[in-house]
Amino acid sequence: MKTLIQQELEKRSQRDDDVYNLIGAEIKRRRVSQSQTLSSIAGDVCSVSYLCKVEKNQLKPNRHMLKEICKKLNMDSPKVNLLFQMRDMIVNAAIAYNNKDYETISNYYTKCISFDNYKTQLIEFIYYISQSKIKEASEVSHGLLKLLNVMGDAELNVFIIFYSILLYYEENYMEAVDNLLCTISGEKNETILLLIYKCLFKCYYKLNNPLTVKYGEKIIYILLQQMELEGVNEFRYYLCLYYIKNKMFEETNRLISYINNETYKTSIIFLLDCIYKRKSEVNYDLLRPFMKLIYCNLNNPSEYRKLYHNISLTEQLALDFNDNIAGYLALNSSEDKYKEILEVYIPNVCKSNNTFDKLFFIIQFCYLCLEFGRYKPFAKAFLEFFGDGVLF
Repeated sequence: MKTLIQQELEKRSQRDDDVYNLIGAEIKRRRVSQSQTLSSIAGDVCSVSYLCKVEKNQLKPNRHMLKEICKKLNMDSPKVNLLFQMRDMIVNAAIAYNNKDYETISNYYTKCISFDNYKTQLIEFIYYISQSKIKEASEVSHGLLKLLNVMGDAELNVFIIFYSILLYYEENYMEAVDNLLCTISGEKNETILLLIYKCLFKCYYKLNNPLTVKYGEKIIYILLQQMELEGVNEFRYYLCLYYIKNKMFEETNRLISYINNETYKTSIIFLLDCIYKRKSEVNYDLLRPFMKLIYCNLNNPSEYRKLYHNISLTEQLALDFNDNIAGYLALNSSEDKYKEILEVYIPNVCKSNNTFDKLFFIIQFCYLCLEFGRYKPFAKAFLEFFGDGVLF
């Protein structure tokens, strides 16, 4: 079944951005909020019928007339000019998000907060996503989904991208992928196209889909052309995680030799050591968040719970951080783990699209069944089938 977004994309033709529609609505909103009548604002500036047509978007005022009407509503010129700049601000906010320039997004949000239209809601939506305020972003998205038909093409593309990021955080990976694939052919801005590729990569990674490699290599190629070497290291690291998940160790060893960032390289080496059950000296401070939790769980379990609760929301939403597994590792006794995995994790993970989570918890449940469960023959057979001694 097609989503609202896919239906809207299919039926629309090229749509121009008409700022005057926003201006009419904004004039009426401010007039009503100030308890002023049409005649009190029109005054000696224009006729009541002229102002009425402006508010209903039946007439575009010239700049002089617009300035005089706005004066009566205590709207200064910079604020009026903002309405003409919002389309570019939305596109620039998406570019800033790709560049991890969250300060710029914050500035846009602060400037536009006094207005109330779909463009300011879209900037607000981007701001909440950039701040990892997922609940607030979800609430704003409900209103924006009802306004798809009034959005310009560029704005709709930006909304689809950030709505897909929200779906990613809500673990609706396939819906996010379907929406993102609709935007690729029509997108001309190279930076926004790169952001789309990054979103697709993350979703395919979570789905453990082979297309992870295709989009990972595409992103690395673009970043190399732009000389964004830290970004190249980051996505090589993510690709290594994908290879390790799928026991593609030859590809992992090949790719790790190209990573120049010590934090990424140390984390991958540590994870490989865990899988092979080797012990090597690791610089704990250089490990990525999820790897730090694994390290602490292996070497200092008594401190694990404290470390787990100190992980920030931003780190929890990071690509390599698995909150389900981390929460499970925070439990103290085998008995607690058995009860929690049976009552909480298995029901929750079964609803998830993450096959990696499912496999991890099934294997863990088998271990615990050997000690507490009644299905020992099944557990033994399952462990023999999947093999023993693999962390993930």
